[in-house]
Amino acid sequence: KLSPSGSLESSTEIGTEATAHDPIEQIYGEGIEGFKSDFISRIWMTYRREFPTMSGSTFTTDCGWGCMLRSGQMLLAQALVCHFLGRSWRWLPEKGIQNAREFQEDCLHRMIIKWFGDKSSVNSPLSIHQMVSLGEVLGKKPGDWYGPASVAHCLKAVMGAASK
Repeated sequence: KLSPSGSLESSTEIGTEATAHDPIEQIYGEGIEGFKSDFISRIWMTYRREFPTMSGSTFTTDCGWGCMLRSGQMLLAQALVCHFLGRSWRWLPEKGIQNAREFQEDCLHRMIIKWFGDKSSVNSPLSIHQMVSLGEVLGKKPGDWYGPASVAHCLKAVMGAASK
């Protein structure tokens, strides 16, 4: 919350608890390089072509109708990265793997990405195929536009199914 003078009184109240006790110079001192490191560490889902057909349809792409599903996947992927690897984890491909902990983190990162693979498979329980399949309960089919509420329900269902 902001104090009357405009300074930040408590960063923990605005959801930045990961940096609440870091010196301000450390938080902002990374500059553009810190931003780049943060940006490339996000898992990016985008439209795809030529993936296996979905739920009895002829669709092999989500171009034109899958934007909200992909946005939901990115939101979920980032939540999983934070959960399994921590809020401060960064993907640093140029650094290479230095030790057993970094090897384990790399394996976890790759596993998270694999969970979103564009195919209907037990190895890809968070795929767009799985989301569309579970979206049928909501009256959606491949090619339909999914709004934010539909995507939220699909994410809940896909996580429930994946956790069984």
